[in-house]
Amino acid sequence: MSLGPHRRLSCGADPDILVEHIAEGTPIPEQSHQASCPACQAAMVELKTVWTPVLKWAAEPVRAPAWLSGAVMTRVRAMATSPAVLVERTSRGTTEVTEWALALVVAMAARATPGLVAAGEPARQGGRRPYRLGGSQSVEVAARSVMIAWDGAAIRVALSIAVEMGYAVDEVAGALRHHVTLDLRRLAGIEASAVDIEVIDVMPMEAV
Repeated sequence: MSLGPHRRLSCGADPDILVEHIAEGTPIPEQSHQASCPACQAAMVELKTVWTPVLKWAAEPVRAPAWLSGAVMTRVRAMATSPAVLVERTSRGTTEVTEWALALVVAMAARATPGLVAAGEPARQGGRRPYRLGGSQSVEVAARSVMIAWDGAAIRVALSIAVEMGYAVDEVAGALRHHVTLDLRRLAGIEASAVDIEVIDVMPMEAV
């Protein structure tokens, strides 16, 4: 299947039209150019060969892991029942942020802190397992170890962390407190009256 300038077949037809018919499983109209054109017919044969594995996998039923439904519902319940913190009240309306969202802001702020390993929920094999703050999934896990207390004027943040071996605990905690305070102010417009940090473990790099 040779394509000319601007992704056209040698006859000048747009190959995307053929791909659409193959993907949708619809026949080419009898009176159309593609139905009688040798170049289009040859391209159809080639495209069908390439597209066959795609159609095969598309027909396979999607089986979600057994734990996924429970995990999704747990998060939905947590988000739905999370209390809201008042950020701003004006004559044009109010702005509120849920404690769940603020916990995510705190967890993401922690990603900027070198030497930090966020304490997560217990591992499936049993025992407490720490999570490095890397991708979005680990950020969500880290947020579960963040506590937000709202007194109507300011918030108090409490979180548990593990520190990577080789880093000074007080320096990591100080940097974390700075990042959390700054990001809450910058991203949510909220002042943290205090950021309480509990260091529950010191871990070697290879254990993370």
